[in-house]
Amino acid sequence: MMQVLVVDNENPILDINKADLENNPGFSIDAVKSAHDALERMKSSRYDVVIFNYQIPETDGPDFLKTVRNGGFEMPLIIFTGRSSGDIVRGTLNERADLFPGTDGDPGARLAMFTGLIRHVLKMKMIEKELPEVSRQFRNVTEFLPDATFVIDSGGRTIVSNSEMEKMTGIPGQQMLGKDHSLYSEAIYGEKRPMLVDLIDSMDDCAVFGYKNIQSDEGTISGEVHLPLIYGGKGGHFWGKASLLYGADGNVTGAIESIRDVTELREYERCLYEALEEKNIIIREVHHRVRNNLQIISALVQLQQSCSCDENLKSELEKLNNRIFTMAAAYEMLLENKDANYCRINVKNLVNTLIPALSIPHPAPYRLSFDLNIFDEYFDLDTSVSVGLILNELLSCMLMHSTRTAKDVTIRISMERDGEGMVKLTASSGDLELSGDFEISCSNELGARFLSLIVEKNLKGDIGMTRGPGITVIIRFAYSRSDSAASKAIQG
Repeated sequence: MMQVLVVDNENPILDINKADLENNPGFSIDAVKSAHDALERMKSSRYDVVIFNYQIPETDGPDFLKTVRNGGFEMPLIIFTGRSSGDIVRGTLNERADLFPGTDGDPGARLAMFTGLIRHVLKMKMIEKELPEVSRQFRNVTEFLPDATFVIDSGGRTIVSNSEMEKMTGIPGQQMLGKDHSLYSEAIYGEKRPMLVDLIDSMDDCAVFGYKNIQSDEGTISGEVHLPLIYGGKGGHFWGKASLLYGADGNVTGAIESIRDVTELREYERCLYEALEEKNIIIREVHHRVRNNLQIISALVQLQQSCSCDENLKSELEKLNNRIFTMAAAYEMLLENKDANYCRINVKNLVNTLIPALSIPHPAPYRLSFDLNIFDEYFDLDTSVSVGLILNELLSCMLMHSTRTAKDVTIRISMERDGEGMVKLTASSGDLELSGDFEISCSNELGARFLSLIVEKNLKGDIGMTRGPGITVIIRFAYSRSDSAASKAIQG
């Protein structure tokens, strides 16, 4: 219920105004005839609004306004009068009052205007009363922010600036209030130039003014820039974000920009990058030496093989050299794969390179061909070496223990995902048959034992074999999600 005080010395008009307002829901009306009575009522009761006639007894409208304001009363004051001269208007506005011209005319229209004005005035006074508190809370919020932050109105004038902005620019926040925010750009850049808050709708211009890593959304933009003159000429890297501010009607009322010092972060990144490069150099050197040593050992084995007259020894040395070549090939490919930081190998490239280069001893004069279907994934070094050795031993077993004498032999090798976290490696040929008593997982032959050891111990996998027609060997082993994620990161 709105408490309204009506002050009017003309009884008919007073009665009409009082009756009109009392008949309108939401109003409680008190009425007096003089300024003295009105002041006494205001001292003893709280009123939301006071309405009085400009021609008030004992004084006039402007003097009554001054008396009310000097008495500490801040409620809205509405004057109704039949006159609207410039002096009257100026006098009422100077004392923060609202003018209601015209006391004559249609009563219904007058009542509608009267009640509408009262509600409007009360609403404006309520907003005026709450505005300082809202402004204080807004300043507190910006002050709480760890980043240098300032807010401008639609004309580019600074309305809020926190202490971090003062530290960055050296300009006191109070000194910036009401001034153009371009003063900040002078303090930061040494010249007047657009800041991020000026480029919200001009993303293409951001690069012109040195911004990098720019991201833009409707009404918001962010980017990073190097400021050479900041902090007394020491300079620094800064990330900023700016956004438009909107009123209740959807129109732009201003903008806000926050600036974060990321100099220390960029220095950490630089040190981390240098440390990573140093680590890569060391790892590359280690891998390089391992590969060279393997190549030296391989050369020694080949030399021993060429000097031997024992065919069985030559065959065993050939198998040994294949194993050494397989490991050396993995290290060679690792050194070529710089994008993987010398820690992962593309298994498809490894198999496609390794298989045709193997010199596998076999008793029959086969003409070998391979059908390779390997998925495009990255394995760590240990897994890659194990896969290479498995293929070497597997092919050797299939060829050495075959009972068929076909001249043209095609071996199909595939590698694919097999459910969550598993890989299936399949080697098959319809041109080969294994002897009935040979089982890879149970054989005492060195190559077969070596193959089983790698699968079961290194890869935590298992081997399965089917016969006739032809040979099919299936090896399954674990493949961790971390490997898969790393593969995607490297390829992406």
